[in-house]
Amino acid sequence: MATRLYLLAARAIAAVLARHEIVETIFVRRSVASGEVDFGRSDIDFSIVIRDSASGQALSSLTNSFRALRFPFPILGQAQVYDGLDLRTWWHTDPYRARIDGQAGIVLHGPPVTIPHLPVRRDQAAWRAVFWLDGYIPRAFRLGIRRDLRKLAIEMWNAYATASGLAAEPFVRRSDALRAWSGQPGFPAQALKSNSRRRLLAVCLSVAGDLHRFLLPSLRPLRYAVVWRTQLPPTWAETVLVVVPRSDAELPPEAGLPNALLLTPEALHLYIEYVNPFADWVLPSSLRDLGIPHPSRAAFVRACRNHGASFRTRSPGFEDKTPLAAVGRVFTARYAATALAAGGIPASVTPPQLGCAGELTRSVSRYYREVYPGLRAVVDEIWERLHTSGEAQ
Repeated sequence: MATRLYLLAARAIAAVLARHEIVETIFVRRSVASGEVDFGRSDIDFSIVIRDSASGQALSSLTNSFRALRFPFPILGQAQVYDGLDLRTWWHTDPYRARIDGQAGIVLHGPPVTIPHLPVRRDQAAWRAVFWLDGYIPRAFRLGIRRDLRKLAIEMWNAYATASGLAAEPFVRRSDALRAWSGQPGFPAQALKSNSRRRLLAVCLSVAGDLHRFLLPSLRPLRYAVVWRTQLPPTWAETVLVVVPRSDAELPPEAGLPNALLLTPEALHLYIEYVNPFADWVLPSSLRDLGIPHPSRAAFVRACRNHGASFRTRSPGFEDKTPLAAVGRVFTARYAATALAAGGIPASVTPPQLGCAGELTRSVSRYYREVYPGLRAVVDEIWERLHTSGEAQ
């Protein structure tokens, strides 16, 4: 019944968005599409395919409609807005999520999108496992949303199982992933049932530890928690990185800050190699001494493909509240792709050196009118440089 009600709401939302001429296809994904709705708690997440010719003004209008729908539909979540470049490249960049969306996405408007059934490489599954530690898990911990912490622990294990070969492909439903996990030695049954947000966070960090043991060499032990404040690339947002010695270690007070990133040394190592190699540019010596190496060339290629994806330029209003992150991601990816095309590995850089200061604005409407067209052209540059370096696929 809950899923049926959510689908009715999703169809009503899609009907409004479909009035915009630039919209070609709308499909609903994640919990609603897989039939795992938790009434009143789940969000409705969309994917929207637009015409390649869509102007910044048209996107501004679409964004305004999307944001206005949050008032009558507070369960409206996020939307990823794809164009033709994304349809050619994104499924190859993230076949893990493509495998799930291809099996569970429900088209609500327009022609169906062909999502290729691609093999999921180990590094791609690892990215998906660690991805949740960047924003999602710290937020759930800070707000005490235990349901989300449990859900995200299962999402992490699902990706870990795919990376390690315990599962041949990602489970589409979290309930199926949980059932498979419960049959594994060391399954943290009591911790997942706990109402302690600290124990649930420890489960997430423990999954990262298992993945690290499978993929990467061991590190020297960390003796005490390390806290450092930095502008973390590629978004260059003010971030407090909190690294604790073990998954169950006591957390410092900074762990509750809105901009905190909560990690163990092993999770940090995974984060740098598989999610955000740019973080290596700001790593303090106290953590470098643990034996965390500089990220590989492959790590920077993955990051350029991810942050240089075309739909990242359309995150403001649909996924992000302001355009600052979108501008930072794309300019950082272009800088890195230029170094890769020249046969090198990107050296550390500062925001002023990226040359994006004139593109920064907090206004979503102004962003789409004045900044988006140029930023979308930068994305084309990124992919040209990836082709030049032989790293487009």
